[in-house]
Amino acid sequence: MPEREFELQLEAARKDASAGIQFLFAYLGFHTVLSRNQAALDCVKQNSLFWRTIDGALHGEVFIALGRRFDHDSPYNLARLLKFTRENQQIFSLDALAARKRSQAPNADEWLPEFLAEAHVPTPADLKEMGRFVARLRATYDANYRDIRNKVLAHTEFVEDSDISTLYGRTDIGELANLLRGVQQVYEVLWQLYQNGRKPDWNYQIALPNEMLDSGIGKHNAHTLEERMIAEAATVLNALTNSDG
Repeated sequence: MPEREFELQLEAARKDASAGIQFLFAYLGFHTVLSRNQAALDCVKQNSLFWRTIDGALHGEVFIALGRRFDHDSPYNLARLLKFTRENQQIFSLDALAARKRSQAPNADEWLPEFLAEAHVPTPADLKEMGRFVARLRATYDANYRDIRNKVLAHTEFVEDSDISTLYGRTDIGELANLLRGVQQVYEVLWQLYQNGRKPDWNYQIALPNEMLDSGIGKHNAHTLEERMIAEAATVLNALTNSDG
């Protein structure tokens, strides 16, 4: 059934987007908090093998998550998700949306007419904009991150240390965070369109660790996955020295 296949592909996108953001912001939180807390940094240096292992694992998992979304041979990459969306537009029809809502709520018919009157069915323009959005993400991945994933981390070929430095020199933390958040946005847009008939909105914001920490982020006021990771990294690392950082 097209709806079941779409839900599986959408769930795979959600998991990869969440995993990528989770690992990246755990990695960034680790380094950012230590740059602000000398006592915690000294403690980490005294147990460097353990912390280097965590650091390397987080770094590698970011690129694994990215690869699953962009590698051409990945069964659920973004290109295949968009292709499936274009070829099965009937799953976004008002009738299909109404059927989903009836299966989810016994009293759906009481509010469905008003709900459907506001629902958005994707247009050719929507699908073109979605394609352009994903194409921009892919161009960034191909230009600056694909070779790190394939040549350095997957070790599909031998790379000199100087070449590795050149590859990493093309990267940018803000760009990488934006790339992963963009993958998450594809999921958000398609999920809202599928479940709620909401018109696509490609605008989003993302903050980096120093901005979050300067704003006083903590577990009590963390609303996004990236905020939660930074808040928990600060809690754990500052606890090494019973310091507030």
